[in-house]
Amino acid sequence: KKINLGSVCTHCLYNGAVGFSHLFSSKMRLWTLILGGIGGVLALAGVWSYFLEWLSLLGIVVPPFGAVMIVDLIFMARISEQRPAQRFRGTAFAAWAIGSLCAVIAHVAFPQFGEAVIGLVTAALSYSLISKLRMPRPEMENSHARLQR
Repeated sequence: KKINLGSVCTHCLYNGAVGFSHLFSSKMRLWTLILGGIGGVLALAGVWSYFLEWLSLLGIVVPPFGAVMIVDLIFMARISEQRPAQRFRGTAFAAWAIGSLCAVIAHVAFPQFGEAVIGLVTAALSYSLISKLRMPRPEMENSHARLQR
């Protein structure tokens, strides 16, 4: 069993090192040592005993993230094309946070309901609503306001 876990961790270490080296424009070997050291310390601390809690946390916070992406890329494609490109979009983060918060509340208060579905639906609805509220007003309204001056 331990050999199997080691082989899985090797692939995760490689992916993490590649990602961080691209993110920070640094050497992959440096990140392999850093992340390997962190992983070794966490393994010695007994992090494997929290594996089910980790999976539960992922089931709460990942679905709202996917919902925001689906709504933005599929259902709001026309709006997305009109919007200027940004590195950070606060509306997407806010919708993800709302969906995750609702999923956490559902997980704690209503365990009989599916927190993943609740997170998906609330994140999708909140992103749609926030995006529509933040859309620029049509030019007709602006020109009408100028005529009244």
